[in-house]
Order: sequence, then structure tokens, then C-alpha cells
Amino acid sequence: MTVTWNANTEADLRGYRVYVGKSSGARSQMYDVGNVTSTRLTLPLGSTYFFVVTAYDSSGNESSPSGELSKSLF
Repeated sequence: MTVTWNANTEADLRGYRVYVGKSSGARSQMYDVGNVTSTRLTLPLGSTYFFVVTAYDSSGNESSPSGELSKSLF
């Protein structure tokens, strides 16, 4: 599945992290996807997944997470 988000406009933006879990608020997997605004994730079918995205800068500071979204893959 493809996850897409709006770009962060900070001058020292380094990249984004996509967090995935199988329940609301859970973040069991993290994908550092670099400085892009979409990524394709291969996840097993048969579950509902919950996603948030954060941005991080060149100093390693990480933003607050985006709003959580969910998607059922069956």
C-alpha cells in the first residue's frame, strides 16, 4: 500500500519516518523513508494497520506525529 503526506517546510528537514501498528496508538514498526512525501509499504493481508508520520531535521529532532490513519488490508 502507498502512504502519502504533505511536505514539511522546515529549512533543515532531513526526512520522514512512518510508524505502523496493528492497534490505535501502537507503533510496532518504523520506516525511515528519507526526504520523500510518499512510500510504498508491503504489509501482510488480513489486518487493519494504523499509521502516523513524523518529520526529522539534520540535528535529529523529530516532530510530533501526524494524525493517525488506518487501513484494512484484506
